[in-house]
Amino acid sequence: MPGAATASRAGRAVRPARGRSGTLDHRRAAARPAAGLSRLRRADLSLSAGQQLVMSLIVEGREIALDQDGFLVDLADWSEAVAEALAAREELALEAEHWEIIHLLRAFYAEFQLSPATRPLIKYAALKLGAEKGNSLHLNRLFKGTPAKLAAKLAGLPKPSNCL
Repeated sequence: MPGAATASRAGRAVRPARGRSGTLDHRRAAARPAAGLSRLRRADLSLSAGQQLVMSLIVEGREIALDQDGFLVDLADWSEAVAEALAAREELALEAEHWEIIHLLRAFYAEFQLSPATRPLIKYAALKLGAEKGNSLHLNRLFKGTPAKLAAKLAGLPKPSNCL
């Protein structure tokens, strides 16, 4: 019977997945729970409870632990060499303008103990460096359209709380 429920889960009827022709498609039905999840998220599902996917970076003979988003696990591991290695992973060559913002971010973190979102970063950069450097166009150009997130990563700071 087309459209009839075949099983019950917690009192709700579950309908089988049907292909375009209306026939039952077991492959689509099996894949449905993971549909819409990213590859990384699917990989996380295969880890046992309590484990996190952790990456690492080798810099000057030291292994630097990174979280699943590529941010430093231990903020004390940061150095300019680590920032260069993180930038290389992002296919970004750091120049004097980048370093100016990276050092500015580290000063912001030292003062306020948090990584700024984009708008506070722009305002702080305008206050400390002037309007020509404290604007969204300049910061987006330097950090590939995600200035708060990428600059925080390169500065060795935690991911800003409002970044996805």
